[in-house]
Amino acid sequence: MPILSPHHVNPHASHHRHSVSDVSHQIPIAPAVFGPELDPHLLRSGYSETPPDVALPLTPMMAQMPHMGHFIPIGSGPYDPEGDNRFLNMGNAHNGLLEFNDNMLTDFMSSPSMLQDPNEMLLMNANSVMHAANQMGMLTNGSARFSSRLGLETPPHHVSHRMRSGPSPSSSSTISGLQEPDAVLALHSQWPYFQCQRVEKSSSIQPKTASIYLEGLAQTLRNQATWQAWTAQLDERQLDISFERKISTEPIVGWSREKLLAITQGFLHKALDIHRVSQTNKDDTPASPESTNETFLMLPPPEVMQFLLRSYVVRYEPYYCSIPGGRLDPNSLMHSSNSKAASLLILLMVASGASATATPEGRYVASGLTEACRVSLFDTVEKDVAQAREVLVLRSALLLICLAAWSGDKWHMDMAMGQRGLYLAVGLQPSKQKFRLTESQMLQHGGLLDLSESRIDVNECKLDPEIAWGDWKEHEGRHRLAHSWVIVDQEISLFSDTTPQLSVVDLHVPIPDSDDLWHAPSSAEWLVLFEETHGSTYRSPASVRDFFTGFVDGDLAGKKLSPTQLRLLLHPLQAQVCQLRQFIACLPDGGPHSRGSRAVSKAATKLRLEEISTLLQQWYAISKQSFSGNQGTCWTTCANLVMYHLISLNTITSFKCIEQFARREVILGHSRYSTWLQNKCIDQPEEALFHCGQILRLIRSMPKPVRPPWWAGAVYRVAMTGWATSMSKGGTPFQTNGQSNDRSEQFAIDNLTPEHDLISRFVKHQEGEPMLTYTDGSLCPVHVPSNVLSACADILEDDSSMRLADGIRRKLCAFIESWRET
Repeated sequence: MPILSPHHVNPHASHHRHSVSDVSHQIPIAPAVFGPELDPHLLRSGYSETPPDVALPLTPMMAQMPHMGHFIPIGSGPYDPEGDNRFLNMGNAHNGLLEFNDNMLTDFMSSPSMLQDPNEMLLMNANSVMHAANQMGMLTNGSARFSSRLGLETPPHHVSHRMRSGPSPSSSSTISGLQEPDAVLALHSQWPYFQCQRVEKSSSIQPKTASIYLEGLAQTLRNQATWQAWTAQLDERQLDISFERKISTEPIVGWSREKLLAITQGFLHKALDIHRVSQTNKDDTPASPESTNETFLMLPPPEVMQFLLRSYVVRYEPYYCSIPGGRLDPNSLMHSSNSKAASLLILLMVASGASATATPEGRYVASGLTEACRVSLFDTVEKDVAQAREVLVLRSALLLICLAAWSGDKWHMDMAMGQRGLYLAVGLQPSKQKFRLTESQMLQHGGLLDLSESRIDVNECKLDPEIAWGDWKEHEGRHRLAHSWVIVDQEISLFSDTTPQLSVVDLHVPIPDSDDLWHAPSSAEWLVLFEETHGSTYRSPASVRDFFTGFVDGDLAGKKLSPTQLRLLLHPLQAQVCQLRQFIACLPDGGPHSRGSRAVSKAATKLRLEEISTLLQQWYAISKQSFSGNQGTCWTTCANLVMYHLISLNTITSFKCIEQFARREVILGHSRYSTWLQNKCIDQPEEALFHCGQILRLIRSMPKPVRPPWWAGAVYRVAMTGWATSMSKGGTPFQTNGQSNDRSEQFAIDNLTPEHDLISRFVKHQEGEPMLTYTDGSLCPVHVPSNVLSACADILEDDSSMRLADGIRRKLCAFIESWRET
């Protein structure tokens, strides 16, 4: 395999970044999901089974929405108390919140091309058409990359990065992406996780973004002319991604659409009424039930709804499986007995699809529907707690928590952290009955995590396959819903560095059945597969708790497991790592008067972390065996491997301490930075960089529409961990074996599989100089701390369609600026 050698590098090029064009061979992206076996002596102890991970084709570029050419400036301060009102009220001061002067010719969240539709005046009253939020225009700086690529910590013998023209990256007006309201930007530093910035208590601002999103959603839904231009920009080809199993999406039509529209009116009116800021605006607000001015709101056009539902299926269904038979039919959902819960679920699917749409309309649809559904869902459960155990309600709650947790908005992120426990407590936790429930009683009264035993006779199924198939789908659907909640609990725990709320000892729900059975398109095919899989008689599989016990005992070695089964095993491993890291963080620093028992406790805890690392390697070995001969790409497996590397990072680093150091809450002199980071944060620098590089490689290889909703959080953790690792080395190259920097071999640590010889030599012998790759193919050495930050910000800039990715990119740019002089 060709490698990047220093002899290939142009001698006149900067030592800070080397262009791929300067070398005779490009470093290849690994072409296979799992690489060949390596001899154990090539890797350090504990790495003989290090995962080669998923190696996928290069990520295709998504079609970009046309940027808005003009925007109305907002206040330049950190928070403009009147700025958000100008988003929604561009008319005279005496006008109502949503009444605008028809001379403004500004459609809420629309590009200039959207404002000149000749049919616009035929669609609605002139006083209601001319809305005011051109403010949400796209801010771009042309083709120039934002100026976060700064050699802020360049050693004297290196040449600094090429400087980009333009103002400082800390200025929001110079960072490419969608312009956000002042209230959203002002609260970035107060997110409950991803906390690399210090928060001044005196500057704490109460979030008011929910009302902004709701008013923006109302205006967007009222102006159908906006959707006409937006529809022309849709490119469904970007959703044509290769999957192991395709899921078709049926359009919502006729009576189902009308009923959804009527129920949506009530949801939005309720939310707007709750969040109304001023009583004086009550009569003028179109969402008020008492208002007579344009109270009726329209759903997006059918083709837009279809696109957003497809986008939901592509981004969420691989990771939170809920659709049986390979077909999403919202019409059948609307015909269910609980049409309000079905409407909540469909609207949250639409919001999920819109959350990654790089348009102002998409962000307002996503955030506005999230808030409207949050209010109505909480109201539903509060009035009748028994509904919290219904499948449709819990599916809606699951999507709500996912949307809120990765929304990039403080209000919704706080709500996700708080309300996750509510739905887990009333909907999933085991019931307290002392007797065993029958299946029918379980569906009515039991929690989703309760023990559920069933037995199916194939001969009886043959008498009426349709009924048998329907009963099995309902039965399996409840199990898979519980699995999705376990997965979400693990994800939020990892990124917030908190202990999971679910305990493995309570996970009595059976593990998922065959994916082939779940995706069978008809009762006939299901029956054939069922008999092939289970024989003539079927019994419920083992519970998740017993499944994990067998994994720890080594009973699963050599077996093939599904991606969801593998993912469920990571939940208790993450819980163990989190608890051990919290215990280590509570131990006092060692000193001349420290007790010997404390040192023993820390050493014993580190040994326990090594045992968890061994279990993680065992997990990978099973994962590799399960997919060694598979054809095609499994994005669920790719996400599983990203999670594997993130948990592995937590076994050798303390991320809470890294963020504490980043916020300058540790009072140290510059000369003591390295020592403190080595003692408190980074146990094994080379292995930490290895895991960081693999996470970036996996994420870049995933097509943008199919990346899991938390992918930007993974990039953030890589950025901060890589930065701290580089700081712990004092800005010196990663050679410790006497090798000179001029003779060291440079390699892209984020482009090579773990089995590559350069990777194994670096991990085992600290040989070579690891580099990171920018999206344009140029390279930079990781021993310069700011390089790690700018390379990660570059990945986020390349796909900042989600508000979370955009917000994290802004955080990293501001962080680079704050550490410029350090």
